[in-house]
Amino acid sequence: MQTAWLILNTDVPQDQSGFNPATHPWSSAPLYWHSLTRLARCPAIEGIVLRIPDASRVKHQTNIALGVPLILQTASDPLCCAIPRTCTNILLHDARYPFVPPFLIPTLLEKLTTSPIVIPVTSHKQWDFLCYKHDLTPLADKAVLPQSPFAFTKDALEGLCEHGFAPEILQNIPLSLLPFIPKKSASTVMGSPSNTIILNTDDLPHPPVAQHLTVGQGYDVHRYGGARPMVLGGIPIPGPITIDAHSDGDVLVHAIMDALLGALALGDIGDHFPPTDPTYEGISSMLLLDMVLNLCKQAHLTILHLDATIIAQKPTIAPYREQIRKNLANALNLPRDSINIKATTEEKLGFTGHLEGIKAQAVVLCQKNPDPSPPLCDGIGQLFAF
Repeated sequence: MQTAWLILNTDVPQDQSGFNPATHPWSSAPLYWHSLTRLARCPAIEGIVLRIPDASRVKHQTNIALGVPLILQTASDPLCCAIPRTCTNILLHDARYPFVPPFLIPTLLEKLTTSPIVIPVTSHKQWDFLCYKHDLTPLADKAVLPQSPFAFTKDALEGLCEHGFAPEILQNIPLSLLPFIPKKSASTVMGSPSNTIILNTDDLPHPPVAQHLTVGQGYDVHRYGGARPMVLGGIPIPGPITIDAHSDGDVLVHAIMDALLGALALGDIGDHFPPTDPTYEGISSMLLLDMVLNLCKQAHLTILHLDATIIAQKPTIAPYREQIRKNLANALNLPRDSINIKATTEEKLGFTGHLEGIKAQAVVLCQKNPDPSPPLCDGIGQLFAF
């Protein structure tokens, strides 16, 4: 497999509004970060040189586990000075192309075995659209549009540098490089329609919505005959049946709490509210549920759906089911059609059938959302803050 070092240039021109297409935040990270992380995952990349405008503006640096060596270089440094001597191939990439597909890299390097310079290209129609939108000069040759990165053998790139190729030319890699490249030395490969240049905010796609779904399952049992009046889903159930419990004995809410803790991977209700703790003696289970919902909020967990079953020979649940459903919808901040409450018996079998107790089961579907304020957007990002 052919391998290469990548030079990622973030010293790119801003537009008149001050928009910086390298450092502008998108999807919780600066745009250059998307190139950096995408390409670092490519097995063909040996290491990355990150070129920034001015090292004196770097405020701090933190360790980032990219899986490949990362070297910081200023825009005024000689282009190849940080590249190891053992390196044979180099990729020059413009940070304004943050969505470069990783599959393009092995394609470029494979072609590099027969040509010292390889350029990814795509249809001129894409560039014509950008020219119309940004009042740019259309290309004279409308056959193809160059993309980024360009691939070079190390000898070919060093040869260009000897013939007047200056680092500042990197401010516009695809177009400014073309005059320096001997046509007979360069080959092309098909680029990708998704590998588009970002010149202002209008060029940015909508950030992807992270969908990390989790499921929690809960189960709880309470014995009849204690001192607590029956409560289900926060609704008092009148009648002679009483509950033996440390708290108020709301078996349905306990099962729901257990399910939510399962979705959070935080154990069960006994871990958080031990029955030996006098703090929780006689406490409303709706208050305990509120504490669990606060844990959900801290973990950015959104509840999408609840399905619960109450298993009891007596009492009859049907007259109270809609009250329970409404109360839980308010507590969980869910529409009523996202909550299902079922009730059944065990046909006079087992301890519920013998009127010894009641049990409940609950299943919740949740979505774990990304942290809305991660530290990646501090200046140029978590790696370097300007």
